[in-house]
Amino acid sequence: MQPSLLVVEDDETIRETICEALELEGFVVRPCANGRDALQLLQRPADVKGFDLVVLDLMLPGLGGLPPAAPAQQPDPHPGGERPRHGNRSGAGPGGGC
Repeated sequence: MQPSLLVVEDDETIRETICEALELEGFVVRPCANGRDALQLLQRPADVKGFDLVVLDLMLPGLGGLPPAAPAQQPDPHPGGERPRHGNRSGAGPGGGC
């Protein structure tokens, strides 16, 4: 099954560009134009499949980027500090890091 992504961005051009690029890479993408709608999508019943990743604009009007992210946060699966390693030896991901 393909990963499902929620893209939350108020600027239509940016949102469409991000969604198109992710869809070309094979992701299932759900666009969302504001934080309130994103919260509704993230607070669906537990029996409804959620999103594998949320791409979130941190400067959304009305409801900023961090409040919608709060309900989606999960407990740290690696509380002891051990984290899986990803990317190349330099620590950067496949695209060279951010």
